[in-house]
Amino acid sequence: MKILDISKWQPVVDYAKTAKDVDGVILRIGITYWGAQNMGIDPYFEQHYKGFKSQGVPVGVYYYSAADTLEVARKEAEFCMTLLKGKQFELPIFYDVENNERQGSLSKELLTQITDTFCNILQENNYYVGYYSYTAWILSKFDTAFLSERHTLWKADYREDFDTSIPCDMHQYTSSGNVIGIDGNVDLNNCFKDYITIIKENGFNGFEKDTVPEPLPSQPEIEQTQPETAPNIDWKTRFANKTFWVSFIPAVLILVQVIAGAFGFTLDLGDLGNSLLAVVNAVFSFLVVLGVVVDPTTNGITDGGGV
Repeated sequence: MKILDISKWQPVVDYAKTAKDVDGVILRIGITYWGAQNMGIDPYFEQHYKGFKSQGVPVGVYYYSAADTLEVARKEAEFCMTLLKGKQFELPIFYDVENNERQGSLSKELLTQITDTFCNILQENNYYVGYYSYTAWILSKFDTAFLSERHTLWKADYREDFDTSIPCDMHQYTSSGNVIGIDGNVDLNNCFKDYITIIKENGFNGFEKDTVPEPLPSQPEIEQTQPETAPNIDWKTRFANKTFWVSFIPAVLILVQVIAGAFGFTLDLGDLGNSLLAVVNAVFSFLVVLGVVVDPTTNGITDGGGV
């Protein structure tokens, strides 16, 4: 990836044009002035941030340090986070450690601790953090093996035959590069690590962590059944059942008496009913002898259920 880094020294940028010429940009977010160690925001940071964001360019930042104690490093970290608040960065937050006036005479151990302190504070606040310096300092003033296990490294080396003994994730290879949309020379870098994916998927630098929603529990399948239908009456079985006729004949006679009574007639059907029942008994006895019926018993209205 081709990465541009700029600060207040590039005040005029045609963001739409530059966006077509780079894959990302690292902005200076703030600085500690080495004299009185006062801290301040880069005067063009907000403008550059909004300009590149409006064009969809991935953005990261660096903070220029002049810390010579762990206490100053902590203050730089806290101040930097106030500038980061409420923004999103697809590229890392880098700690720029190269100030000769405040840091040139520090021991390797102390400068390593200063760098680690700043980075750890931001890391604890869910930022993806790295450190920046140039080859001579990286080789002599840092415990690089220790730091690079914990934080990503951005290394400056402008030589054609640049140092490769210390691996880095981003290499600043020139300070005299050119890009469309910015007049004059600029710093350019080759980025070898997929910072964007790492940062977004893990929810660093103001992003929400990418999560795959868990599937909803499956609902048990409901067995499809045919609606119950009213059973059919097996009239053939009923007619072949003596009990049916013994019950049916008196019921019919009672019905006839009730209907006749409604019209003012009085009927005495007792003898007729007894005679008809005698006929039924005789007929069924004869049919049983012949084997036509076996005097079946009835199960009621569901005797035709197909069993």
